[in-house]
Amino acid sequence: MTTIKSRAASLWFAGTFILFAARGILMATWSNQGPAVKSNLALDVASMGLYQMVISLASFAGVLVAGRLLHKLGSRYISLITYALMAVSLIGLGWAVTSHSVLLAVVFTSLIGAPFGIADYGNNFEAGEIDRNSSRNKVPMLHFGYSAAVLIGGLLSSLFISLKINVAENFTLVGIIVAVAAIVASMMIPKNSGKQNHEDGEEPNKVTVLDILRERRFIKITAIAFAFVVSEASGMLWIPITLTGDGMSGTEAALAFTVFAFTITVMRLLGGRIADKLGRQNVIRYLSIIATVGIAIFMATPILHMPFVGIAIWGIGNSFGISMTVAAMSDSPVGAHAKQTLLWTIVYLANITVGPVLGFISTIAGNFASFVFPIATLLMAFAFSANVKPKSVSA
Repeated sequence: MTTIKSRAASLWFAGTFILFAARGILMATWSNQGPAVKSNLALDVASMGLYQMVISLASFAGVLVAGRLLHKLGSRYISLITYALMAVSLIGLGWAVTSHSVLLAVVFTSLIGAPFGIADYGNNFEAGEIDRNSSRNKVPMLHFGYSAAVLIGGLLSSLFISLKINVAENFTLVGIIVAVAAIVASMMIPKNSGKQNHEDGEEPNKVTVLDILRERRFIKITAIAFAFVVSEASGMLWIPITLTGDGMSGTEAALAFTVFAFTITVMRLLGGRIADKLGRQNVIRYLSIIATVGIAIFMATPILHMPFVGIAIWGIGNSFGISMTVAAMSDSPVGAHAKQTLLWTIVYLANITVGPVLGFISTIAGNFASFVFPIATLLMAFAFSANVKPKSVSA
């Protein structure tokens, strides 16, 4: 019996890991082909910025309805539907781009974004469930699957570009890979996982987001997630812009971005073991301090001239803090959907707003000074760190 349960748990973990990885490859492919999309659609810089917002806004809309869909269909069928739609839409986007149709490109991008948000929610819901049913911290390794796939997807895109493979062919190949992987992985997830519980014929406890907002612990956990997302998005969006503005070449700035992504990926691989030894609260404390130190060194680039050192430390500190919040929100199955809805709504809001906020601060105080914003949020995460401790310990 133990062997059967262990095998089922292993399949559950493997299936969820594959789904995280499939999303990572898809997103990396779309992102790295941005210049080709811009060229084929004849977009200027401002129009390209608006186009890129489409996927963010569509993903945010997907997150808002994800909880209800998951309640009704369960994770297995949500995964099958969303990944199939993403795969087909990516293929459609490739042909829309090579046909120079801006309208169709926007439509297909929206049809990638909305299911992406739903799938992100569903994958992280499963990550939380797996974590709660395990004696070890499992979420960082699942997040590693996404990060590693982003790096692999970026390398694949670079290879396709060097081989003169066009956008349509690149997107078609990746779309097929994502679809096949999702079909296999979805069947590894327990059939009823994520569905609303109707055991013993009783009405389920209806816990809403408003109910969750009445508990300070969950608000503070969400604030911690907000901090680490702001910090990561600041690095992803603003490191290349800041360094090129300081006189660094585009190649060097791209390398700096790679260093940031690579350190995050490696630390997520090790994150579960570290969290097992230190506990969630200490992880949040140490990571927030390390990330703050890294950002401070990066901000001092005009004086210290050590941007790569700061970026590497920043990446280490920013690696798996979000994983601890997913686990903390999943300590109890009661209100799990509402907790995850709150968490991922704030996460996506952070992703959407961080660019404009940093841009506003940089126009007033300069590019490097704008990173005071993520430092402030990380200090907030440090102050709230006690709230991620397992519920039984907190109680």
